[in-house]
Amino acid sequence: MALGILSDVAAVLAGGQACVILALADLRRLFQRAGTGAGGPSRSRTSKKQLLALASKVWFLACWAREQDEAALSGDLAGRVEGEHALLAAQQLGGGGPLCF
Repeated sequence: MALGILSDVAAVLAGGQACVILALADLRRLFQRAGTGAGGPSRSRTSKKQLLALASKVWFLACWAREQDEAALSGDLAGRVEGEHALLAAQQLGGGGPLCF
């Protein structure tokens, strides 16, 4: 699962600043909807607060991404994530087992 997530993150970063901001905006909207009662009565008050706190953190990341230049996101950061993906894939194929983050 971690390999798939890293691959998706690398693809979003490679798309550039606009792609990153749109993906974070969608993620924030998902957390907000989940935290404002879309889950019905089964969701506890604490988990709703946690979801809304996550939405705030995602908003911060979107603001941060907006301040970065294009090369920082689609080049440097995307390259680092791709490197982590390759390292994790090699460790899993080499019998090292899955890593915990």
